Amino acid sequence: MADRAADACAELATAVAAVPPGPPAEVVRAQDQAISGLIGSMEALGTDTLEGEDPAVGWVADWRTLHELREAYAASLDAGGQPVLVVPTNDGVPITDRMADAGVDCPAVAELAAPPAA
Repeated sequence: MADRAADACAELATAVAAVPPGPPAEVVRAQDQAISGLIGSMEALGTDTLEGEDPAVGWVADWRTLHELREAYAASLDAGGQPVLVVPTNDGVPITDRMADAGVDCPAVAELAAPPAA
């Protein structure tokens, strides 16, 4: 499981780095495709495997939450809004902290938890 997560994070980092500059909503959506790839890669392990690894279920769920948050952010941008990207918390702890504490080195988390540079 840890190897799959590390590989998925490496693929995510490569994909995110390859996203060209552009309108923020387009950048967010392109990066979100990479997040979808990570989620899909982890879910391909199967429910039984993920549930057998205590932090894995929460880690994937946190990625899903971050993806949904970013999609809502992009939709608001498209609608002419000026959204603020606020990382959700669980028991007062930002999900990005929980993701970092899951034992998988995935530095793209910090970049993806912030709005894209204009």
